[in-house]
Amino acid sequence: MQMQTADGIVSRLVTTATSASQTPSLEEWRTIVRDVRYWQERDGIDDMLPNFAEYVAKIAKREFHAPDKTGPQGLMLIGGTGCGKTKRIDFIARRLNVHFTTAKEMVGDIGRHPENVELFRDVTRTGYVNCINNRRYNDLIIDDLGVEESETVSYGTRRDIMENIILARHKAFLDAGHLTHFTTNLSVDMIAKRYGDRILSRLREMCVFIVMRGGDRRQARQAMA
Repeated sequence: MQMQTADGIVSRLVTTATSASQTPSLEEWRTIVRDVRYWQERDGIDDMLPNFAEYVAKIAKREFHAPDKTGPQGLMLIGGTGCGKTKRIDFIARRLNVHFTTAKEMVGDIGRHPENVELFRDVTRTGYVNCINNRRYNDLIIDDLGVEESETVSYGTRRDIMENIILARHKAFLDAGHLTHFTTNLSVDMIAKRYGDRILSRLREMCVFIVMRGGDRRQARQAMA
């Protein structure tokens, strides 16, 4: 089979995703998934996360959701250091043209000017919540949730910036269906302890939680070198 170029796979997936009335046939789905697997292999992403190609295809079509949900959700990729989370989420960012940032970078940018509402909306990509002509523009990937500063002090007031970011992204999710994808080293229990049950509940509403197994493969590769 003649494989598509990198631009070709993005074009096919995004076109399919934005065609609300179009339902791909089984053969079309197989072709899309086969293309994703080709680029997954080419990018050096192993098969330690079963069904990753299917996840990417469904995210592109905005049909990625838990069995008990009906509307599209983001991906919450949970796993230990070095298991390959960031490499996979970066694949989604590049191949589907989704904006990528890190939790530490976001909190740092907002923390330097915590009272700047427009900066907050820009960094969190919530300033264009009604831009329904290009919903993908407002989709966002946040890597390494949990490594950011837990509190920032502004004019004597302590605040958790990431909590506010999640609440803003949750509102964008409810109001306009904008998706947020995360990676984190934290377990579900650790997320609850770090951010509280209220935030965990919103994250569960926004995302499908997928746990990656396996240890730190970076250390394993270094040991073999």
